[in-house]
Amino acid sequence: MMHRMVPLHSPAPPFRHRPPARARLRRRFLEGTLTAALALGLLSCGRPCSEERDRTRESLSKARSAGAGVYASSAYAMAAGLADKADAECRGQERRFLPMRSYSRALEMHSEARRAAEKAAREGSINEGLARQEALNSRYVAVEAVENARASIVRARKAKGGAAGGNLMDRWDELRRALSEVQNRIDRADYLSARDLGDRIARESVRIQAAANRGDLDLPPPAPGRDGLY
Repeated sequence: MMHRMVPLHSPAPPFRHRPPARARLRRRFLEGTLTAALALGLLSCGRPCSEERDRTRESLSKARSAGAGVYASSAYAMAAGLADKADAECRGQERRFLPMRSYSRALEMHSEARRAAEKAAREGSINEGLARQEALNSRYVAVEAVENARASIVRARKAKGGAAGGNLMDRWDELRRALSEVQNRIDRADYLSARDLGDRIARESVRIQAAANRGDLDLPPPAPGRDGLY
């Protein structure tokens, strides 16, 4: 007895719905936008403004260490102002929509601020050296003036028969103590005030010497300086 062979058929593949072409384009656009935003976000993780800001602050710190804040104050103020403007530009970009941000201007401004800080550091170092020399010169002149004043006082007292009256010798002793303060200021690198104090000591020494040469052993005190010394 013959059996009929029944053909076997493969099951039909499941039906897959394909979205319309417009929907597929919209999805691809959104995927591309998200990918671009993610890439920009990853690029911004380096925080270029933060790195540049740190470099600029370091340059300003070096300028201050070189004496720019005191001996090149205008140049240092310009550098600090440029750094502030660069920070403001960074903050402005950080508030913008991520794909629209551009830090190129801010980075250039930070670079300009660092160049200005380096210039201020050079000026500060040079001017500090000049101020130190001026302070040393002022001390030298003051020492000589104080000694000349003392010699005149001694002669005036001898001319009066060794009279001990008058206050010139006390005034001279104050000048001698003030000379020690000049040296103290030089030692702590306070050159500008040391120079100014030395100049005041020299002027007062000349005033005392002139009084002694006139034979006047009494002299009104001078107007006090800003620091209470001559």
